[in-house]
Amino acid sequence: MGRLYELGKGVTQDYGKAVELYRKSAQRGDIIAATAMAALGRMYENGFGVAKATGYTN
Repeated sequence: MGRLYELGKGVTQDYGKAVELYRKSAQRGDIIAATAMAALGRMYENGFGVAKATGYTN
């Protein structure tokens, strides 16, 4: 669901809602959580729905 909100597919695009759903999924602790964690990282990296992450290097 987070991805749908991130992209605005079938719903109104809402980065904040996407982050909320990614966080909930990431807390599950199963294999799906790994995908949610990566997506949440992407949101922080790009500043979508959250303050953009700074102070790190690739």
